[in-house]
Order: sequence, then structure tokens, then C-alpha cells
Amino acid sequence: MVRLSSVIALSALTLAASANAGILLESQLPTNTNNAVFVIDGITVTASSAPRNFARKTINGFTGVGVAGGNVDAEIDSNESITFTFSSAVNINSLSIAFLYADGNFNDVGNESAHIFGDANKQVLAVTSINTGTWSGPGTLTNDSASSNAGGGAWTVSGTDIFGGAVTSVTLRPGNQGPNATFGDYSFRSISFTAVPAPGAGALAGLGLLAAGRRARRAK
Repeated sequence: MVRLSSVIALSALTLAASANAGILLESQLPTNTNNAVFVIDGITVTASSAPRNFARKTINGFTGVGVAGGNVDAEIDSNESITFTFSSAVNINSLSIAFLYADGNFNDVGNESAHIFGDANKQVLAVTSINTGTWSGPGTLTNDSASSNAGGGAWTVSGTDIFGGAVTSVTLRPGNQGPNATFGDYSFRSISFTAVPAPGAGALAGLGLLAAGRRARRAK
């Protein structure tokens, strides 16, 4: 006979394993529009760029998507942005960007930074040297490629929840905003997320298995 406590524990594990998870890559964003919609593991994700279309480029073997035109083509600079909107609440597990460089590289004046919003919660990814940087939120920051003239200026923030709470949108903005911004521009590489289970879903699943266990005992 299966013990009820074991059944409920199995229910919790199954519920956790079945939580929707997904990833959106720069290669999936079309460059002839400023809006694209994806359904990824049950979550509808709307990607939009402002004020112009998505644009893609590659530097030193790393490819990213930014906004066409502006101060630096195919990067997010000045008043530009890229926003990802989710059809239900998600935890952001990782975010990767490219072309965020240290002072003196690619004519940047000062170490670059990226302002990244989870809903209204702003976090800052800031370069401190060609191989080091800081992230103001939860999670771990990794330098994927040197932030030098010979590198891709690529970075990844990873963790179970890098904004410290569920969000329904993520917006990428430059570290420096305005028409005369000279640094703080970068491009998008990837974002991964996990769906947040609806409130009470675990309790309902447990109650369902509890009833099933009682019926099985009566049948014996």
C-alpha cells in the first residue's frame, strides 16, 4: 500500500517538474518589424522594440539584437528599448546581453552599464573591467566574452529569480539615456523564464490525490 504522505510528496514534485519553463533567443527575433509574438511552453511572449525595428549584428563572434538606427545601429541606446511581455507571471532565470564594454574600448567613454527593468523594478548590470562587472539584483553575473576591442562584451545573469520576484514584463534600456548618450549601449542575446504556478494549485493537486488515496483504500 502506498502511504498517503508519499503520494502528497510525489504530487509536490510532479507539480514543480511540470512548471512551464522556456527560453527566447536573439535568433528568433525578426528584423523587419518592431513586434513579434511567441508561444513558449504555454506562455505567450510579446517582444517589442522602440522606437524602430529590431536589428541584428555580430562582433567578434557574438551576435545580439538591438534597435535599428540611433547612435549605434543594432544596439539599445539613447531613448531606445526592447520589452518582453509575458501572458502570465514568470520568474526570470537568466538574461544574456552583448556589446557592453569597459572604458576605452570601441571608443566608449567610461565603463558601460545596462538598465534592466522587471516590471517597475530596475536592476543595473555595470561593467567594472574587461572581465568583471556587477549586477544589482539576485543571481550570479558571468562574463561570457571580454569587454574589450577583441571580445564580444557578453554577459549573463543567472539564478532562480534574478529580479527577486515574479514579473510580467522585462524591459532593456541603455545605461545612459537621452539624445547625447555616449555609452551604455548593448544588445539582447537570450532570456529564460519559469512560469509561476497559480495560487492554490499545489493544494488542489494534493487534495485530489488525497481523495484518490481514500478511494483506493475503500476499494481494497
